[in-house]
Amino acid sequence: MKTRKLFGALIATFIFLSASSVAILVVDRPIWDGSAVKGREERAAIEIRENVKRSQKWGTRIFAWPYLRKHYGRVYYFTQSSTEDKEKEFKESLRTALRDYESVDIFLLTHSNSYYLWVHEIDEHLRARIRLCLQYGLLQCHARANMAQAWSRDIYRTSRRKYFFHILLLFLKKMD
Repeated sequence: MKTRKLFGALIATFIFLSASSVAILVVDRPIWDGSAVKGREERAAIEIRENVKRSQKWGTRIFAWPYLRKHYGRVYYFTQSSTEDKEKEFKESLRTALRDYESVDIFLLTHSNSYYLWVHEIDEHLRARIRLCLQYGLLQCHARANMAQAWSRDIYRTSRRKYFFHILLLFLKKMD
């Protein structure tokens, strides 16, 4: 009788794990097609992930990395830790990308940050190549409004590609 219960529990566990795996692969899978997108050699991307649980860092990396490699000629990817904020690496990489590529997209995977101040230190002429700055994560309403104002005051003003920032700023302002 115990063997039968154990066998039943193993079968139920196997079915659950199989169904979960299929659901993940069908609904929420990373990009498997590694073929490059036309024009990617003219674009660079910088992504920074705040210090979160190890599983969240791993999940972000496994889903974001293939997509970024497919769409950008150069990808800089940073994950902060409790001991390293990656400010120096972020700024150096951003300067390099802005010098070497026609356009640069910045992805901020964080709930709160001071990245605006980091980007603000970059030369205004180089900042004009920033095409997109996308903030993922949740911010308090006042923080969202402050961030939108800060980006629009300096970074947005110097960008040649204002429509991307405009979308970001509208989104940030509408969330208030």
